[in-house]
Amino acid sequence: MINSAILLITTAAVFILGYRYYAKFLAAAIFRLDNNYSPPPTGAGPPPIAVNRHLVFGHHLAMLAAGTTLTGAAIAVIWGWVPAFLWVVVASASAAGTYGLGGLWLGFRQRGTSPAGLAGLWLGPGARAAVLVVTFVVLLLLTALLARLAAQLLDLYPHVVLAFWAQIAIVLALGRVSARGQNVEIAVSAVLAPLLALVGLWLFKKLPFALGGALTLDLGGATLLAFDNIALWVVLVLTLGFASARLPLARLARPYGVLTAVQLAIALVIVFAAILWVHPPMAAPQFAAPQDTPDVLPWVFITLISGAIAGFHLLIAQGISARQLRTETDARYIGYGGALGEGLVAVAVVIACAAGFGGYDEWSRAYAGWDGLQNLSQVTAFVVERWVYLAKGLGIDADAARAFFALLVLNLSVTTLEAGIRLQRNLLRELSETYRSERLARGQRPLLLAVGLAVAVALYDPSGGRAPSPDNGFWPLFGLANHMLAVLGFMLAAMLLARLRRPRALVIAPMLVVLALSLWALVLQIALWRSQQRWGMIAVSVIVALAALWALAQGLLGMRQTVHNTPET
Repeated sequence: MINSAILLITTAAVFILGYRYYAKFLAAAIFRLDNNYSPPPTGAGPPPIAVNRHLVFGHHLAMLAAGTTLTGAAIAVIWGWVPAFLWVVVASASAAGTYGLGGLWLGFRQRGTSPAGLAGLWLGPGARAAVLVVTFVVLLLLTALLARLAAQLLDLYPHVVLAFWAQIAIVLALGRVSARGQNVEIAVSAVLAPLLALVGLWLFKKLPFALGGALTLDLGGATLLAFDNIALWVVLVLTLGFASARLPLARLARPYGVLTAVQLAIALVIVFAAILWVHPPMAAPQFAAPQDTPDVLPWVFITLISGAIAGFHLLIAQGISARQLRTETDARYIGYGGALGEGLVAVAVVIACAAGFGGYDEWSRAYAGWDGLQNLSQVTAFVVERWVYLAKGLGIDADAARAFFALLVLNLSVTTLEAGIRLQRNLLRELSETYRSERLARGQRPLLLAVGLAVAVALYDPSGGRAPSPDNGFWPLFGLANHMLAVLGFMLAAMLLARLRRPRALVIAPMLVVLALSLWALVLQIALWRSQQRWGMIAVSVIVALAALWALAQGLLGMRQTVHNTPET
């Protein structure tokens, strides 16, 4: 059995070389990042504010490393550690890095314009409507499902509930201090807040807080409403997202994101130090095909793409991170570096889920079948336990490690959730402006509608009592829409490169790979839904796919028409 430390050293070498050479090549020869470039005036949304790039990087990474990164990497190990490890390392240093750098470059060059706005500007109102449809579905499912996941984690780990809300209060209180300057914000967000959060975790981990009971509304023998503890947590988490989205980024969202990024860095140091110190052998086989498990192709790539090359990454880059860049050249550090940071998280999960066992028999029991990996909160808890197993090799108390890792994954989910609510509000404002609906645009109505829709989807139960999870369609539907939006992200970056008469093969190639894998998975998923008679899921997935494919076709035609009409820059 191969030593897990070798895999970690290999990852470090590939990522260092990738950032040193490939990212430099992309920055100089493909995107041609210019330190002196001044972006055009902003369109809709808040005005851009130049922010210290380390603050932007921390917030950006925390928004990217959502629950899909952890769960996708953990699930992928069911096919063996080789496919999962190779795809994470190679994709992070190549396709994901290109996508991350290109998305920030595109957002900075077209600052203030959404992906749908770019499609409308370059391809017409039909393409804009198509991209709006895909974006709306992605953000709606992202916010709803992350709210559900965060609620389940709060219910699963009552010992971190008080610590979680305490750190929100800490960050909110310190936000007034950090407003005095960005150097102060760095000290507060990256040093003081994490220390106080750790103190809060130590104080409150022996004080579990849980919600129990249920409220049901029946009429004529039919249940109209079932409101349990998970539903209450969903409402509370989305209320937090609503409150945060009303505030400027510097008041809560960015300091909280930086705090989460620091906690993530600490977790990675613990996990990687344990791997290097204990160097456990890989208990998982190199390749595996457990009974009743889907074929390795295309699903191993699909589960990992959800974290590495996600459509919502483009929305975060354009709608939040690009508005804070000081210079275009920071896109290499934040965009490509963020992709590598997320890749490190995925590698930590892959190695922990392949080596964090006493042997093959224990691993095979954990990965006995596909059905055991369908509850995403349980998969997240499984990752936490694998990290705890490794941390014990360093002599760290298991309960303390469990509380810290649980708080981390909860923070990651909530950070991305808050970003999703903020972006959905902006999208609804764009919809109101595009289609001249003044009522929708008034006051806080877009934000209230964004949160209300997320609550409705998070609490919607199409399966007679089962919570939304992959087996009833919500997560695969999100994944498919997410992948199609990533394809459109590659397309928009390639279109801008074509308009500037710059090389675009390194952007189009991963776009075609993601497109082919996504369509392959879509056909297989529709066949499964058809056998389960889930016609609603089929309808939404087909609408999203057709909208994305139509916009893509328009974009490819547009590239051919613009490449000869724009001078090289």
